[in-house]
Amino acid sequence: MEDNLDNKLDIGFVNYKKHPSNQNYVVFRFKETNMADFFRSRLEEEKIWFEEGLDELKSGKKVVMFGVHKTDYSKAQKINYETSGKHRKPFIADKALRYTLMTLLFGLLALAIYGVIKVNFL
Repeated sequence: MEDNLDNKLDIGFVNYKKHPSNQNYVVFRFKETNMADFFRSRLEEEKIWFEEGLDELKSGKKVVMFGVHKTDYSKAQKINYETSGKHRKPFIADKALRYTLMTLLFGLLALAIYGVIKVNFL
């Protein structure tokens, strides 16, 4: 598979693309099996017909692919967003660092607002 999914740093903003040989289908790709399992179960719950395939990247990792007809694209896209949201990792994984940065940010914001009020109104 000649795709950027083989890179450790996947810059692809989306995990879907048009089917290479049949333009009536959209292919959703998942590198993680738990995401693929969730996506599959949600497609089945919504009664969306799909084809499933497995491909191997040059690195040896497996990619689970789902072909969905373009008439069901909007429903499948909502399920895709739900899948990504449910299985995403936090931007800053360490809770202490996250809350320290948020406290610092709000402190700087409060200081900036105070400065604007003091210069303009006091």
